[in-house]
Amino acid sequence: MARGLSIGEIQEKLNTDLERFPPPESPDPRRRTGQWGRSSVWEILRNPKYTGYQVWNRRARKRGGKVNPPHLWIWSDAPAHEALVSREMFEEAARRGVARDNTTKAARGREGYAPRTHLLRSFLRCGVCGLRMLGQYRHGVAYYVCQASRRQSTLLAPGHPRTVYLREDRAVEKVLHFLESHLFGPGRREALAQALEATDPEKEERLDDAEGLRGEVADLALRIRRQMANLEALEADTEAAAEIRGRLRELASIKGRRERELEVAERGLAAQPDPGQARQLVDLLPCWTWMLHCSPSAPSGSFWLLSTSQQVSIRAGRNSE
Repeated sequence: MARGLSIGEIQEKLNTDLERFPPPESPDPRRRTGQWGRSSVWEILRNPKYTGYQVWNRRARKRGGKVNPPHLWIWSDAPAHEALVSREMFEEAARRGVARDNTTKAARGREGYAPRTHLLRSFLRCGVCGLRMLGQYRHGVAYYVCQASRRQSTLLAPGHPRTVYLREDRAVEKVLHFLESHLFGPGRREALAQALEATDPEKEERLDDAEGLRGEVADLALRIRRQMANLEALEADTEAAAEIRGRLRELASIKGRRERELEVAERGLAAQPDPGQARQLVDLLPCWTWMLHCSPSAPSGSFWLLSTSQQVSIRAGRNSE
């Protein structure tokens, strides 16, 4: 390798004269090929003990035995046995090997490459299916896209379009307007009240439904206790006792269904924001409308503020609003 040969070329050269260069034999007879393999050549090239020195700390003990980088190796002060190659040749071969490594080549290929960033990455969700939209660039313009062909079919809503596109500049404009009007602007309390009202227009109706379910569950529990009292007053093997046991099973089944419906209803109510608490939190925020427009990097700073909250998500509807 120090002479510019690749591992494949070294392997081919060794296999042309197996009597002079006998290959290593695996302890497992099934793995013996009688030929030099790439892994065998690679193991020899990166083994520093062929320099005659003892080398320690080549592998980490607490990280699953991963190979440590060469600068962490510990070399003996003097050779411990006869050397097959000099240390200088070994280190030169190692440097050339690193230069030819695919990871190194990929890193060199990315030099001077301007990374593309999407401001709404991980925040923007499709308004149809609720899944995160993916960032793309088309003709130099940043987009977010949700493609039905790349989604699991069970997660797609009925009638999901084949592709939902949204330009990043339009989405950023909407988000900045929301930040200015609902979080950092002077009219944020009024805007918040309107937004909360529009978020759950059927709240009163759902509160009545939940209250009705609570009353029905309590009534079923009372009826079950009455039936239990009647059953205790009868002989266990009578026809009337059998009828009461059947009725108890029926009432318990109905009560179970109503309890599950009540749990779903209460979970939906709990997911809605509390208006009083929301107003208190908004009042704690300063008026920072100047920050949203004062510099070219303002959107980045705004979305950094968004990233401090783990409850933030932005949805793009069918009309990209």
